[in-house]
Amino acid sequence: MPRRPLEVPDQGPETVRPATLGHAVVEMPAEADRQPLSAPAGVEVRWLVRDDRPGVPGTLALAAARDLPPADSPYYGWVAGEQALATGLRRHWVSTGVPTEDIMSCGYWRAARTRVNAA
Repeated sequence: MPRRPLEVPDQGPETVRPATLGHAVVEMPAEADRQPLSAPAGVEVRWLVRDDRPGVPGTLALAAARDLPPADSPYYGWVAGEQALATGLRRHWVSTGVPTEDIMSCGYWRAARTRVNAA
């Protein structure tokens, strides 16, 4: 059976139907931020730890999600987080042929941008 990106309802991956197949990519600032998470047996959960690396939150998750093999059957994609993660993954899925009605993306916030003032 093909592995597909995870369908995640608003309640979180632990409420996904038991027969669901897919991937969940979870990025966190530090290992201490890991939370207990139960997911169906067919769902691979990948934890990514930033360890205070500089950069925008979601960058590791976006790269990891883009590296997942394309699904060979229709699927539903769900992404939430920093705006660049949500927008970037949505664009990636659309570019691979996923219909926009099969994608839920939500950018909850936008990372602060640093401005350099010319002297």
